[in-house]
Amino acid sequence: MMEQAEVTVEALSAALVRLELPETKEIFSFLGDTAAPPQIDRERHEVADKLASVSREKQENLKGVVLALSKELGGLDRTLVNCLTFIDRAAERWESASPLDPFVKKTLLRRKYIFAALLLDQPEFVINEEHPVARLLALVEKLFMGWEEGGGQPPPFVMKSLSALTHLLDDDNCLSSDEQRRAYDALMAEWQRESQRRHQLEKRLIETELGLDNAWYIHQKAAMAVNQSAEGVELPEVVVQFMKGSWLDSMRLVLLQEGESSKHYSIMRKLCDRIVFTFRGDHTAASQQKLYTFAGLIVEELEKHLVSLSHNPNDAEQTLAWLEDILMSIVKGQDVERVMFTPAPTELDEVRDQLQIDELALTELRGGWFNRFEKVCKFLVYLPGQKVVVWGDYNGRKTSMEPIEDLIKDKNEGCLQAFDGSTRIQQVFYELAREYIVWDRAQRLRQQSLLAKEKALRKAAQEKAEAEAKAIIAAREEAARKLEQERLEAEQELLRRELEEQERKALERRQQARNAIDGLKVGGWVQLQKGGEPVRCKLGVRLNATDKLIFVDDFGMKITEMKRDEVVDHILDGLFEVLGAGVEMEERLSRALGRIGIAKR
Repeated sequence: MMEQAEVTVEALSAALVRLELPETKEIFSFLGDTAAPPQIDRERHEVADKLASVSREKQENLKGVVLALSKELGGLDRTLVNCLTFIDRAAERWESASPLDPFVKKTLLRRKYIFAALLLDQPEFVINEEHPVARLLALVEKLFMGWEEGGGQPPPFVMKSLSALTHLLDDDNCLSSDEQRRAYDALMAEWQRESQRRHQLEKRLIETELGLDNAWYIHQKAAMAVNQSAEGVELPEVVVQFMKGSWLDSMRLVLLQEGESSKHYSIMRKLCDRIVFTFRGDHTAASQQKLYTFAGLIVEELEKHLVSLSHNPNDAEQTLAWLEDILMSIVKGQDVERVMFTPAPTELDEVRDQLQIDELALTELRGGWFNRFEKVCKFLVYLPGQKVVVWGDYNGRKTSMEPIEDLIKDKNEGCLQAFDGSTRIQQVFYELAREYIVWDRAQRLRQQSLLAKEKALRKAAQEKAEAEAKAIIAAREEAARKLEQERLEAEQELLRRELEEQERKALERRQQARNAIDGLKVGGWVQLQKGGEPVRCKLGVRLNATDKLIFVDDFGMKITEMKRDEVVDHILDGLFEVLGAGVEMEERLSRALGRIGIAKR
């Protein structure tokens, strides 16, 4: 289902500029070098004028028009090509849908690319029904509706409308708004008079047909009423002639003047039955009394309603006198010659007369054009009496009559299709313009969607690249961090090892210091610091219970006393040195330290 879109000149113009259709590609493909359409830097009106000029020479040959235009203009732009394809599509649709005679179609289609020039120069031509050329087209279609070439030449004015349009399109100034209005105004001045004449003719025809239908119906209805009362009954010949003559005429007059539902007509229907009852000859003893009652009043009642002879009282008096004479003979019991009443001729089908027709539903059909009896006909009027439809032609004349039930059957079965506005070229133009606008919108949406997808892909690629770059940077940073961590760990390990080594050495030195102090015998010499000055003294006493060492000078005088661990700390701090028993002791100590180093290695 086609999407609904607002049809405006701006929207259509934009669609013609942008839209790319299969036909557009095909046209550019056979143009060869100009397949990539150059921009035409000329005024649109000038290009349209050139298109109209070329179209008059090439007529309906699209390829010829395209090649000639390309040569004249040095190339075609998309707008120009889309105008040509627009008219090509519209012409194809209109030709298949329009009920106009092939002669009219061919006359207009020979100039279809001039319509393309109009579209290029004045896009409103295909949208606005008030455009002069659009109105001329509409008038031509209206006047030629139902005309067939085989039926002879159309009326002069009908042909004149086509000539006015073709002369305008064939004129070099056909794109001039002034020329278009002049051509339209000149024709419309005459059309006003012609349309009034046609309207009057059609109105008279409809009124005449309705009048004749009413008269026919009244004639048939009254005859049926008389027949229903008297058919198959033997009556005096004078009574038979009376019922088929002046009495039947009176019933018709009452029906005409007052209608079927009037009281007057109802009384006359009942009088038909009384006439038959009174003048028939097969009365029984039981009905004889009723006969006397009717006989006393029947002539007087008939006189009141014998309206057909109201203008001729002598004939009315003579007719009633004859009836009264026969009535007296019947009342007296005398023999009266009778004949069989034969029904008055009637064409009214009682079954069809009972058909219930929704005349309101027929209103929408009145004035419409339909394909009936293998020709295009106009629905003029429905005749309720005969229950038929009167069809007319393009010139307002009656062409045929059709039973209403046949029409309703076709309508209910979907076989009755009106040639409405959709078959008119202006409506075809308008609907195609809507389609172009919808296609353009869809194409732009697709392009926007593709651009959005491309943008999304670019964004995704960029984000991916950025993510990869971030990942690389993060990986590098992680590698650097790990490297730094490894370096720190290595440094820490080195430091730990150094500390361990220092601690080991410190322990070794402490152990050596302990060994040295533990190996010092009483009388062994040491050098310690006292008062900031080195002092040589010797171990005087070792108190194992208290772990004290007492150092004395050469004379045995106490220099100082220290605990064993304190001595060890002083040795490590360089404040205490074990000298042993002179130089020999130092050499022994040196050798002992050397042996410890070798053992360690």
